[in-house]
Amino acid sequence: MAQFYQALYAFFFQNPYELAGFITSLLCVWLNARQNAWGWFFAIVAAACYIQVYAQIRLIGDLLLQVVFILVSMYGWYHWQFGKRAHQVRLPVSLIPLREAGLLLLLVVVGTWLTAQLLAWLDGDLVYLDAATTVISLAAQWMMARKYLENWWVWIGVDVVYLGIYCYKAVYLTALLYFIFLFLAYWGGQQWRKALKAQSEHSGAIG
Repeated sequence: MAQFYQALYAFFFQNPYELAGFITSLLCVWLNARQNAWGWFFAIVAAACYIQVYAQIRLIGDLLLQVVFILVSMYGWYHWQFGKRAHQVRLPVSLIPLREAGLLLLLVVVGTWLTAQLLAWLDGDLVYLDAATTVISLAAQWMMARKYLENWWVWIGVDVVYLGIYCYKAVYLTALLYFIFLFLAYWGGQQWRKALKAQSEHSGAIG
């Protein structure tokens, strides 16, 4: 029994930055799913914690991603609070316009290739996987900041890949986090879909 508790302690408390990132990341996604702007504050804290974690396991792309996440989270926090029309209580959920989706896809493809070259030059590990998940995560984070419903489906896809990467890298607490993220992303998508439906019905009633 003592060995079990030692293993449990090591799993959760071996890296305090990973534990702090784990907790604040869950708070971030849960609050964002509820369209609560405070989720962006916890996103900033989580990213700062994971900068330390990714430096230790040489996932340079993910490390740089956290730096950008901090900037995007500041934008998201501001946009959710102030990027709304005068008659709206908060920024509404919407679907991404087809033109923006196409441009974003092109940027993801080009950005992945360029990022992979940079990571290879920096002697990173798993450079193409690291690059792809980094760029796609940035796209999903931007979509979330704009409150595009489809961001949740993008997160589900990228979280599956991250889950495999972190198991391979033996950062099991972070792997557990991304396993939980899968369910939270699905739940978030359902919550935002209901909000979008309610907005449409409300607009129809007014019209």
